[in-house]
Amino acid sequence: MKTTSFLFLLFFLTPLLWARPIGMEELQNKWSGSFGLSEDGHYSAQIAGAEAPSYIEKRFEVPLSLSQKFIRVKMKVSDLSSLQGIELRLTSQEEGYSDFYSIAIPLFTDPQFNIVQSDSWFTYTFTLGEARVHGNPNLDEIVRLGFYLGGEDVEIAFKELSIEESFPQAVVSFTFDDSYDDHFVAAEIMANYNIPGTAYIMPRQINEKNYLTTGQLRIMAEDLGWDLSSHHKTPIVDFPYHELDNEFNYTLGYLNALGSTESARHFAYPLGKQDRKQTLPLIRRTFDTARIAGGGAETLPPADWHMLRTFNVMPNLSAEDILARVQKAKEQGEWLILMFHYIVDEENPTDPLAYNKEEFAKLCRLLYEDGVSLMSVNEVYQNFQR
Repeated sequence: MKTTSFLFLLFFLTPLLWARPIGMEELQNKWSGSFGLSEDGHYSAQIAGAEAPSYIEKRFEVPLSLSQKFIRVKMKVSDLSSLQGIELRLTSQEEGYSDFYSIAIPLFTDPQFNIVQSDSWFTYTFTLGEARVHGNPNLDEIVRLGFYLGGEDVEIAFKELSIEESFPQAVVSFTFDDSYDDHFVAAEIMANYNIPGTAYIMPRQINEKNYLTTGQLRIMAEDLGWDLSSHHKTPIVDFPYHELDNEFNYTLGYLNALGSTESARHFAYPLGKQDRKQTLPLIRRTFDTARIAGGGAETLPPADWHMLRTFNVMPNLSAEDILARVQKAKEQGEWLILMFHYIVDEENPTDPLAYNKEEFAKLCRLLYEDGVSLMSVNEVYQNFQR
């Protein structure tokens, strides 16, 4: 059920999506710490201590509907190790916070797994499909927007802030990491429903035990419509920087030889690790997109094509659970990039990277029957990169 042509037409017939910039001077500091114009010309929040979080807020004179909208912000954190949290809050209450939506930026103990890294500007989009609902807020009557900031003597600088309109439809992409041979089983199941996949390939493992063969890759690409994209067994942050070009060229050359010239220019960070200052500039020069290993739903357009967020499919999630998340994605116009590793016969997998084959087949059927747009990563990029 490919809908690429329809989506392509819809995208270019859709008027430019609505956006509302918010000036930093419109934000007011409400709690502890401080917020104001810093010496370098940016507005910054200074968080005084771990027991005294900061909160900066914009109040709307006329209530605003944020249905099918997302919040885009560009910011910089002085020291990730001192940061405790960044959370967007939206409320329809004039005062207080018994009824509100909250959307937190995920933070992980491994700093190289984070979108947020020390002393580096990054753009983040907060999508309402990832929101936690507290009490009974009204998304069509939002009167206050704010950022809850926690940490120990940390500075958070803000450069841009806007409310933007989501794309009017949801898109789901099936992605598979590491080139395991059971991905061919997944491809055969998906073929029953004309669902395209994106396989992030580790060329040096191809034809080894438990990995895909060259023949299987050709069938997946030529007969089943899959993208063959770039990956590696070793995290790129573990390479001497001068060796990365050679590794990337080897992967691209291997995939180009299989006829996957276009889709090869999409990358998945091994183990989700990346470095915004050292490796990200090279990734931007080499690949059209790069995908991390978590973060939840992505927006259309994404905040950053080279930091694409993913929905990690865990073994405890049923096909119905994932379908329910897809329904929420349809409400908010999100891009749900599903990330799989192993497809197994085991009924209740204990490996957090494994997913049951029968449940996977049910998921394919449910999404096909639901009619959601199912596209590979390269198809989404080709349609939405504008």
